[in-house]
Amino acid sequence: MRKLIPRGLLLAAVLFTTPAATFAQTSGSVQEEYRETLLRLIDALQQQIYLLQQQLSTQSEELVGRVETNPVGFSELVKEKASYRVYGADDTSKITDLEHRDYLQRIYELFPDKYDDKLRVFEVFTGDETEFDAFVETLPPTHETWMYATHEDLLDKPQSSINTELIVHELAHIVSYEPTGDGPISSFSDCHEYFDLHGCPAKDTFLVAFMTEFWTEVDLDRVEQFVNSGDAFEAAYDYYEDHKRSYVSDYATIGPEEDFAESFMYFILGRDAFGLEAEDKISFFSDYSEMIDIKEHVQKYE
Repeated sequence: MRKLIPRGLLLAAVLFTTPAATFAQTSGSVQEEYRETLLRLIDALQQQIYLLQQQLSTQSEELVGRVETNPVGFSELVKEKASYRVYGADDTSKITDLEHRDYLQRIYELFPDKYDDKLRVFEVFTGDETEFDAFVETLPPTHETWMYATHEDLLDKPQSSINTELIVHELAHIVSYEPTGDGPISSFSDCHEYFDLHGCPAKDTFLVAFMTEFWTEVDLDRVEQFVNSGDAFEAAYDYYEDHKRSYVSDYATIGPEEDFAESFMYFILGRDAFGLEAEDKISFFSDYSEMIDIKEHVQKYE
């Protein structure tokens, strides 16, 4: 960080001392002219210092904000068994554990080629303390690539319908943060407190487009309470019992990300929903050619 104020004071000192030797040799009018010029320069310098200080303060606040909203990784909540750095479907041969290799190959099979490059780490975790079977999360420092993690209990049948649904669900999370191509969405311009834990989605993403159509601030208030309740899954299930026509599953009520992912999975795999709004959420994806392409790809390998 540059020390802006000392530099400014040094320049002021030069300005003060340079004319000083000249004042004794000039007439009063010339001295007055020097004095006015000097005062104008000092005033301009003080303005520059003030602006630089304001800019520095703003940058510091932005940095603090980025640190405070740094996403919390699911990987911090699980017990890692194995982790592999991967660079595409052709890179799986280096994995010596056959169960791990077969499962990763199934992921690459269901992922369209465009999303192969998004995946850079494959992790297998173990333990009974976690409440989820798989997850994806972005990788620092750029958060432009992803890790896919799955529980070891799922590895023995990678071709099963359960694993197919799970892999497509996790693919949805990656797709949700891709740009729609339509530009920023005006709704949800302010980041709701619900997103404090994992960070706010960009305004031009599929997730924000989905939220704009199907979610409200009141809905986000509700799921924020779920998160803070200590038992989000039970709270979500109870809510789903009274709102089955609005969601494709009870898990979808946990938050907009899971609502997107579950609705995406139903669309890709051709599942039917119970209620009208839930059907509308599935139909949302048919408006995008990219989603139709993903559906056609996945159904070839389903």
